[in-house]
Amino acid sequence: MTTDIIALSKRARWSILAITLTQFVLLYLINEFKSSFSIELIAIFYVIVIAVPTLAVLLLKDPLDKNIWKVVFVYALIMLGTSYYTGYQCSGEGSASCKGSYWFQYIAPQFIAWFVLLFFTQTWLKTRDFSFPYTDLFNASWGNYITGKLTFLLVMIFWGLLALWAGLFNIIDVDFFEELFKEKWFLYPIFGIATGVGVITFRTRINTIDLVLNILQVLIRWLLPVVAVMSLLFLLFLPFTGLQGLWDTGYATSMILWIVCILLFFTNSVYQLGSSDEENGKVYNALIKAALMASPVYVALAGYGLMLRVNEYGWTVDRLWVFIIIVVLAAFTGSYTYSLIRRRNNWFYHITRINRALAVFIAVVCLLVTSPIIDLRKISVANQMSKLMMGEVSIDEFDYEYLRFNTGRPGYEALVGLKDYEPITRDKEKLKYIDNVLAANNKWDIYERIENAEAFKKYIRAYPAGIKIPDSLLQLLFESRTELTTCFKKNSCFLVAVDIYGDDKDEYLLNTSQQYFGYVSVYGLTSEGWARIGVSSSTGRVDLETAELLLEGSDFQTEPSAWKTLVIDGVKINFNKK
Repeated sequence: MTTDIIALSKRARWSILAITLTQFVLLYLINEFKSSFSIELIAIFYVIVIAVPTLAVLLLKDPLDKNIWKVVFVYALIMLGTSYYTGYQCSGEGSASCKGSYWFQYIAPQFIAWFVLLFFTQTWLKTRDFSFPYTDLFNASWGNYITGKLTFLLVMIFWGLLALWAGLFNIIDVDFFEELFKEKWFLYPIFGIATGVGVITFRTRINTIDLVLNILQVLIRWLLPVVAVMSLLFLLFLPFTGLQGLWDTGYATSMILWIVCILLFFTNSVYQLGSSDEENGKVYNALIKAALMASPVYVALAGYGLMLRVNEYGWTVDRLWVFIIIVVLAAFTGSYTYSLIRRRNNWFYHITRINRALAVFIAVVCLLVTSPIIDLRKISVANQMSKLMMGEVSIDEFDYEYLRFNTGRPGYEALVGLKDYEPITRDKEKLKYIDNVLAANNKWDIYERIENAEAFKKYIRAYPAGIKIPDSLLQLLFESRTELTTCFKKNSCFLVAVDIYGDDKDEYLLNTSQQYFGYVSVYGLTSEGWARIGVSSSTGRVDLETAELLLEGSDFQTEPSAWKTLVIDGVKINFNKK
């Protein structure tokens, strides 16, 4: 296969260098002066300066082609709106949500939309054909991916050479270059030039792109049957093992979706140009087709697993994203299966038409969910509030911290409104807790605001029921409260009094996991007072609901050992001296 990349004119090359140099100079200025701007403006600056010039340098063939600049201008306007909205949602009252995951949920879909727009525009500029020939789309998408990776590699090698340069002159006591290469005002422009050189180099080196692409396709051709066998065997074993093991992991849905994504990606890479079945062999094709026809089962399993979580805990932003991914994969796997059944002799040609349509659909969805039109944060907040108002969740079980730290302004506003919710207005402790959550900048701030050990005691659930926690132990736990935020979040800080030494004196076992009962810290009375004297290891895990029921009924026992073993629901929890 040949990746058709038109040679760049001298004018185009100088334009690309000018754009990348300007881009990196602007990035330097933003980093230097961002403390002077609001979150909204910072979001706009970063998105516009990173995404728009990069789109331009990958589209640019003739700087005088007005169609290129029209596309860039329209895209810049879209980015201006979505970046401002996203920045606004985590500014001011919503600032506690401004963390890595918040921005990732904006950057990831925007990158997908940007990438789709890029290779569709490149195809149209080349062919002026709105049918968008699949061969050209395929070549453009892979060409962009490889150009980006090779350019990044070139910049990293260049960076390494600068480090070597500085180190070499340090040997002879010349530290001028080391100091120079540390200066941001020098590094940003020089990396801008290196990036421009990389883009120009790899956009005009057809043979290099072809070589890398051919190597990747050969590797993928061998890996695809492995993925197919793995996916089919898993489904064959599943009826004998049951589904419960999947859901107990807490991450089965994501693993299932990854399997489907890899299968679809590898299939499209191998059959990319409608290669005939004879080229791959009957056994190879039969195996891949079987895996593709089974793929809707995986999507259904992922959907079932997601709905189990939703029915129990409601919609969160993360679950809404998983739902979107499941819908997209359902469209892919369903249409692929239909093509295999109805168009056996020309199945992949039909799939190429499906891919074009679904690529546009994905790009549109990615733009919509980062805009006010479909705000996943608002949807999540509305669902969580609905569960509370309808009595599906009590005011003690409700996750107030999620609203504050994961949903931006909508969550903050909903949390403020809860202070007027009648069941909460009657609970002074809950009102005070909500005030602490609203005032906190992060989750740890909440627990630092707890005034004393007595107020802290309500976060600890002591077993057997009614047992009194020693005051000095409670004080120790209070002083180390910021280390226990994981179990605070799910109200799972179970403290169990058990004699594990066999000396008729109780030690205290504190569960510190928010997902299951089994990761335990051991507290014992030493000559210097109460101290953390050990940790646990276990042969399995007990989910929190089961553990709570068994602990309330004192349904647990110990087994003899150097330190006794706690047995709960058949799971053995062993202890090791710290």
